[in-house]
Amino acid sequence: MSPDRLLTELANSLDRLSVLARQPEDILTRPVPACPGWTLRDLFGHLGSIERWAAQIVLSGKFVEEPEPPVTGAEMWFLQGADAFLGTMSALEPEEPCWNFGPPPRKAGFWRRRQAHEHAVHLIDACQTSVGRPCFRRRFPARRN
Repeated sequence: MSPDRLLTELANSLDRLSVLARQPEDILTRPVPACPGWTLRDLFGHLGSIERWAAQIVLSGKFVEEPEPPVTGAEMWFLQGADAFLGTMSALEPEEPCWNFGPPPRKAGFWRRRQAHEHAVHLIDACQTSVGRPCFRRRFPARRN
């Protein structure tokens, strides 16, 4: 998938996750079937933490420690950081040297791909928790870019 397509898919997942993060308390406290021990709120805390971690790595090019999500209000923390995260993923230069846990050469483009995958997987988790089934678009993209 091209870097632009990865960014589009990441933005789409973020849009849909942002809607799901605004659900009522009784839904945010449901357990996530694919993530034992997590509630939907915990899932949003994880995403907020991963987004901040990945963005700081992209901005510095170096490893940084992953921040802990807040004890309360993790869904709001996720929402508050989503635009800055997407801005960082949009602005990165894919060929720029950057720490990541993939094989060499270690480039910033890794993070756009990784986060598109991370958010797509957790969108499925959030949908299953919220409505009891995955919520894909009508036609899942099958063509390569």
